[in-house]
Amino acid sequence: MPIKNTVLYCFQLGVVAATGSVLRSYRWTELTIHREEWRSGSGDSVDWGTRRTVRARDGSVVVVFEGNEPDRAGCSEMEKLHEAAVHEPGEPRPATP
Repeated sequence: MPIKNTVLYCFQLGVVAATGSVLRSYRWTELTIHREEWRSGSGDSVDWGTRRTVRARDGSVVVVFEGNEPDRAGCSEMEKLHEAAVHEPGEPRPATP
């Protein structure tokens, strides 16, 4: 089940997820990001996006980006930090726009 109203504090070494008064910290290497394309509606009412589910090592859901959030949600920034952290030094990294 997606976690609602989670605030993420992203740092170079990891992330802290705050849901209500509960804080949980994760190293980037303890997280995976799963991407799923979605589409709904038809005709002039069609909507689409990429849902990103961030999971902890134990499989629990840390946060879900539904793919239609405003830019201020920080999904792309979180992905960039995650990608930079999980690649070994000297390993090629994907180009960032």
